Amino acid sequence: MKIETLQEELAKNEAELKAKTIASRSLLDKEDSDIAEIKRSVDEVKELRSKSDGLREKIEALKLLSEEENRASKTDSKGDSDKEDGDKHRRRW
Repeated sequence: MKIETLQEELAKNEAELKAKTIASRSLLDKEDSDIAEIKRSVDEVKELRSKSDGLREKIEALKLLSEEENRASKTDSKGDSDKEDGDKHRRRW
């Protein structure tokens, strides 16, 4: 999965979380709110928050993997060029 796709999904989830949090708070402020409805709303907020946390973890993991791959490819490239330099040096003598 691409980082950009996960970041878009995270942004959508965060917007939904914000809206749901506001809705939950408004339920708490109403005098005639049903307790079961409030609990459902709070549970939905928890689920959305958990989903956001999971998406953030995936994004961070993919970023770390990408950084490691970049380091590895740079090391491989440097190793290959050092080897070529050594081969060129040997050929001259």
